[in-house]
Amino acid sequence: MSIVSNRYAAEAMTGAIFATNLGFIGLVLSEQGIVRLILPRSTEAEALAALGAEYPKLTMLDSALLPEYGNALRRYAQGEAVTFDFPFDLRGLTEFQQAALMAAYAIPYGQVQTYKSLAEAIGRPKASRAVGGAMAKNPIPLMIPCHRVIATNGNLTGYSGPGGLETKKRLLQLEGALANDE
Repeated sequence: MSIVSNRYAAEAMTGAIFATNLGFIGLVLSEQGIVRLILPRSTEAEALAALGAEYPKLTMLDSALLPEYGNALRRYAQGEAVTFDFPFDLRGLTEFQQAALMAAYAIPYGQVQTYKSLAEAIGRPKASRAVGGAMAKNPIPLMIPCHRVIATNGNLTGYSGPGGLETKKRLLQLEGALANDE
């Protein structure tokens, strides 16, 4: 079952694939904003297959029609500090999940915060594990940077994207939040 489930099944969606230094990144958009980001794949065909698996009725656009998204993703992939100031469509997630994801969104480029500090930031100081669960349901990784959330002891934990913790480590190294030898 898709991370996004069927909450958009009756709605027209558009998608695009963007070539970056990290690989091919897929985006899905509703009229309200970004619904899903597919983390980098090795080929455009792989990214397209990942989008199609979750959104079989998706209308694909030429990425050149969405330059603001492509430019931001390419700059990020080159190691530039980028704030993804785009509307997100998080319908279908609980209020708690949305709050936790928006707290992660506020973590600055090149910095990390703990699951505990995010739980405290949203007024649920004992909900560190639930914050971790919300990060695992993040439909828009990179733009909502769940990779910047770490364990209280400083360890890298819990990354459900392709490549798991190795991907989380590479993203934090790209941002300078983690030394390349760690």
